[in-house]
Formats: sequence, C-alpha cells, structure tokens
Amino acid sequence: MAGESASQPMPTHRVLRSATLLVLAQIICAPVLILVNAVGARVLGAAGFGLYYQAMTFASFVFLFVEWGQASTLPGGVATDLGGIGELLGSGLVFRVATAAVACVAVPVVCILVGYDRAFVAVVALALLAGMFGTISGACLDALRGLERTDFVSWCYVGWQLLSAAVVVPTLLLGGGLRGMLIAQGACAACGAAFVLRMLPRLHVPGLSVRWSVVQRLFRAGRPFVIFSLVLLLQPTVDAVMLSWFAPPETMGWYAAARKLVGVATYPAAALVAALYPILCRLRMESTAAFEATASQSLYAVMVVVVPLAL
Repeated sequence: MAGESASQPMPTHRVLRSATLLVLAQIICAPVLILVNAVGARVLGAAGFGLYYQAMTFASFVFLFVEWGQASTLPGGVATDLGGIGELLGSGLVFRVATAAVACVAVPVVCILVGYDRAFVAVVALALLAGMFGTISGACLDALRGLERTDFVSWCYVGWQLLSAAVVVPTLLLGGGLRGMLIAQGACAACGAAFVLRMLPRLHVPGLSVRWSVVQRLFRAGRPFVIFSLVLLLQPTVDAVMLSWFAPPETMGWYAAARKLVGVATYPAAALVAALYPILCRLRMESTAAFEATASQSLYAVMVVVVPLAL
C-alpha cells in the first residue's frame, strides 16, 4: 500500500484548479442570472414569472428521469474508462434524446388531463423543448468533466449564460412575453448543443457509438442518483403544484424570486462537487490511499473555503 501511495501523485492541485475554474464561472454568471431573472420578473410581473417558474420546475422534475443520474454516472464512467468515452457518451445521448422525446409528448397530455389550461400547457411544452437541447449539451459536458476538462466546461457555461442574456433580455424588453422568452432560451440551448457536439473531435473525443449493454449499465448505475435527486427536487415540485392549486398567481411569482436568489448560495459547493467527483471515481480504482487523502483534503476545503463563500 505504501508503494501504491508513493506511485500516485496527490491530485489536490488538480481538484483545486478544477474547482476554482467552476467557481469563477459561477461568480461571473451569477450577476448575469440575477439580471435575466430581474428583467423577467419586472416585464412578466409576479403572475407571469410565477408561471415561468412553475413550468421550469415541472420540466426539471421530468428531466430528472430523462437524464437518469448521468450527471454523475457519465463523468464517473469516463474517469475510470477513458477508452470507453465514445460508447458511454453515445449511449447516454441516445437514452436522453429518446426519453426526452417521450416526455415532450406525454407531459403536455398529462397536464391537460389533470386540468391545466392550454396556455400553461404551451409554456410547459416550450420549456421541455428547450430542456431537450440543454440535456444534449449537458451530456457532452458531463463526459468532458470525466476527462477533467473543466476549463472547456467552465467557458461553455459562461458563454451560454452570456448568449442567453444577450438574446433573452432584448426579447423581453421588445414585448416577446413569456413564450418569446422560452423560445429565445430554446434557441440559445440549440446553439449551445450544436457548438459542443462540433467541438468534441477537437477535444479528442472519439466517434460516438451506441451499445445496449452500456445503456443498461448507465441505467443501473443511475438509480441511486435518481433517488437522491428526487429527494432534493420533490419538495420544490410539490410546493409549485400546491401554490398553483391553492394560491393566487402572484404568490407563485414571489416564491419563485426567493428560490432564485437562495439558489445562488449553493453554487460554490456544487462547483467543488462537480470538480471532485470524477477524480475520486478514478482514484477509488487506482489508489485507496490517494482516494482517502484527496477526499479528506476536499472536505477541509469545503469547510474553510466554500461554506464562508456561500454565506
């Protein structure tokens, strides 16, 4: 074990570099997100912004099952099997696109059956369509995190937020309304997906392929992550449903604004986890000593750096 530990250099500097890049990206984008949400809330009003939040909450809940924990299983799988990235990413993309296509048809039908009006159904459909493009680029970026290319992931995140702000804010100010806002976001998501897919060969990602056994492996590996994410997302989803049934539309808008602001505080911790996870997956396979040391030092970094920054 001593020889194993000595032969494996501590990757702490890589963890800190990756986390720093992601945190910086979040810091740059936080004012942009607040600006877009502020303009949206001002232009749409409390009722319109609440409707937007409700649709996005429903879409997030649905895409929890579309992505099936791949935000963790893809980078973990790539980190432990670099040669299999083509099959992992290709299989993950096929799974996401197929389930997202089903969701885009089934969810609006369910909303109609439970009594939501056609205006809300149209908003949900647009949110789901934008989510489909977003999950395509998300799968690629998840795989690249497994390659520890957080530099590219960070720049993509910053670029998408700036593009979204440059398109969405004028759309709102010119009177595009809620549907125009969602169409603009969907167009930006489509551009982001096309860009990331085009960049994969330049990032040394081999040709994508699909294998049923890999799809099954991703499905099995994703189940615990789905359950964990479901626990986290269930409460805001239930809140959105209850408010839509029993509270005035303006109440949903004020609740949405509060949720958006509170969410900013979780960015530093999320960035550290995103940077750390693929490295820990690889170290768990290669060196137990390096795995334990890196995990311990990262927990220390969370307490000393991330928690005060969030506060």
